[in-house]
Amino acid sequence: MSDLYAKVNDHYSSLAREDTAANEEHIRKVALSFGYNPADLSSIPDGANLGVSCGNPLAIAGLKEVFLSASVSSAAFSSRFPKLLPSPPYLRPHPSTPLLVLQPPQSIAYKRPQHENTKANIPQGETVIDLGSGGGFDVFQAARKVGPTGKSIGVDISDDMLDLANKNLSKSDLKNVSFVKAPITAITLPSGDADCIISNCVINLVPGADKALVFSEIWRLLRPGGRVAVSDILARKELSPELKGHLGLYVGCISGASLVGEYEAWLRGVGFQDVLIVDKKSDLNIYKERTDAEEKGCGAPAVGSSSCCGTKIPITEKDDVANIDFNEWVGSFEVYAVKPADA
Repeated sequence: MSDLYAKVNDHYSSLAREDTAANEEHIRKVALSFGYNPADLSSIPDGANLGVSCGNPLAIAGLKEVFLSASVSSAAFSSRFPKLLPSPPYLRPHPSTPLLVLQPPQSIAYKRPQHENTKANIPQGETVIDLGSGGGFDVFQAARKVGPTGKSIGVDISDDMLDLANKNLSKSDLKNVSFVKAPITAITLPSGDADCIISNCVINLVPGADKALVFSEIWRLLRPGGRVAVSDILARKELSPELKGHLGLYVGCISGASLVGEYEAWLRGVGFQDVLIVDKKSDLNIYKERTDAEEKGCGAPAVGSSSCCGTKIPITEKDDVANIDFNEWVGSFEVYAVKPADA
């Protein structure tokens, strides 16, 4: 395991063992800031939300619920991104549609192909895989969306995170959830088994030289016609050498951010089409808020943290981080792409 992988694993293992009760209010605030609603948060076991989100991939995943009609699924997507490409693969535009990088409130309208049947029968459940599933935050929500005949699978490399996720699972009534130990660059699951791959603020933690492997794995795991829906922190511009070398901000999902063009190249390089990348314009400086006497939070000098992907920053680096406007350098992006049906 490389030094960066070891640092990330150690950091998040520590977060999994941490008592987050003292930061409960801030953890909830982070989730609400990035697109979840109170109903989402109340539907999951206590301890599943660690406050490490940078978006809500489920909002664009278009997961098929039991008895959910195609029109309802499309409406759910449209309420998130008005007039944008709907997420279900049978509603996508022509494969030659170029990458779109949108900054709200802009929107692009698509005319749905007339030959596609938007009233087609929908299976009673889908298989969704969450890369870097942590305490199971998105896995548990996805499980309820796909229904009892669907499957929701979490993948994580940290034993402590997997222990936490399974502990959380034992508190729920869900029977369609499982967790797998694996790096997201080499996942021990069968090819072509997933309808949708999601991930929330995790791919940026993979060293740049290995990121292409993640997208190759996503492609391998998806069935033809499957889709990927990712929330991640991407760089608005080339990061400064100081930021790139900041270990605290690396494990905090900032310094490992890739450029939008790099994400596009990795997706298209393995064959994905209908690539859509949206800058959500979220305020990432929320990660620097302090929520208790120990000043926990991204950019704070605390020993532990439950935000900004759980950043822990030494006290000697406190002032440097406090003066950085995260929004200048990076942003919260939502990424959607489709594996062609004939792939």
